[in-house]
Amino acid sequence: MFLRTSLLGIPHRAGQRERLRLALGGSFRRLPLQPALGPSLLAGASVAIAAIALVPSPLRAADDFSVVDNPETPANGVERLQLEELWRVSGEDEDVLLGVTQRIEEAPDGTFYFLDMQLTEIQVFSPSGEYLRSIGHEGEGPGEFQRPNGMFMLPDAVIGVIQGRPGKVVLIQQDGTPAGNLPVPGTETGSVFLGTGRAVGDRIYLQVNQGERTDTGFKSHNRTLAMDRKGEVLATFDETDIERNFTNPSFDEKEGFGGRRWDVGANGEFYKVATFDDYRIEVQSPDGTPLHAIQRTYPPRKRSDEEKAWVQGQMVFRGPRRMQIDMKVSPTDPAIVNLFPRPDGSLWVLSSRGAYDRDNGVIATFDEFSPQGVFVRQVELLGEGNARDDGLFFTGKDHLIVIRELSDARRAMQGSSGDDESTKEDVLSDPLSVICYRIPSLRSGGTAGN
Repeated sequence: MFLRTSLLGIPHRAGQRERLRLALGGSFRRLPLQPALGPSLLAGASVAIAAIALVPSPLRAADDFSVVDNPETPANGVERLQLEELWRVSGEDEDVLLGVTQRIEEAPDGTFYFLDMQLTEIQVFSPSGEYLRSIGHEGEGPGEFQRPNGMFMLPDAVIGVIQGRPGKVVLIQQDGTPAGNLPVPGTETGSVFLGTGRAVGDRIYLQVNQGERTDTGFKSHNRTLAMDRKGEVLATFDETDIERNFTNPSFDEKEGFGGRRWDVGANGEFYKVATFDDYRIEVQSPDGTPLHAIQRTYPPRKRSDEEKAWVQGQMVFRGPRRMQIDMKVSPTDPAIVNLFPRPDGSLWVLSSRGAYDRDNGVIATFDEFSPQGVFVRQVELLGEGNARDDGLFFTGKDHLIVIRELSDARRAMQGSSGDDESTKEDVLSDPLSVICYRIPSLRSGGTAGN
């Protein structure tokens, strides 16, 4: 949680920062920048190298997608990369206040922009990790937003901040100057919820949920739109309808899972996790035309009783009153946890095994696919952190930012919604730390070297 003790914001924000700082407790001190680690692999780390030629897997038709079928193991084995630490900051630093980071963008000059959904602001850090300033703040005026869900960066130094409800996209210059709002279809009615978003050049991808009340609950029409900066819809992806019955609140963990797992490649291609159980990613061109689906053999990962109980306890209705929801929990993890399109056109996929079944010192294991959908290799990233508990953010060409214990901080913040002030103070028990790594180049034979 980025909690900054210096009162650099407007007066009504200063009090919130101070309450958050006091809730953390303990002394605050400036941590020295950590020395950069060498790019060499860990001593004695084994690297499995398969001398297999890269041949595209056979294609077969399925629905509108040609399917690239891949085996369980990659063509070029496993490569271990020791990450190079560039800098770190901590919530214990005197100059930094860490809240719950929702999104990180890196500008072409290497400046980092952290969207803090807890402090409702964007925190700006230099390429070396020095805190510079904060821009944007909570409110309803120009350049202001509430409960931000996401953020993207446009090519003319304009940042888009996505406010969930009432849905709007607030545009801000990198120096904090308001730049108006992005027109989004349907938001003029006030019944639209906006999810996450991405931008490739001036092309903006945005998750839009149009909702309405029913006699027994709520129903929504959900889709991901590609738009230009005038709000004109260029393409529509992943349309679904969901209805909730509040008289008998229940939720299947698998419902709508794929719609929450998507991203956009460097050329505007749209990647989406198809289902909860299957290792399948559907790829569409920027205009929505199906390109291909990527599949690989993947035995389900079974959850322990403790893991199932943890998932069961996460679903609480956030409204005027708390309501425990009857949640149907899967006995297995989702096959795919997250997608990370890389600048070179390759795709890194974080599977449940890659996130949860790790050796000591491994942050996560990623499945790397070529632009054609071929399972090239697995990449183990070595450093401090782990994909289960920490936030992982890929930025720029070769940076990975790890926010330690971010998962617990997000759950604590969500769990405090609607609670009294004393409970909120208990949420912020430990200051978070942020580590910025550089990802060394991969060996020849793959597609994601920098």
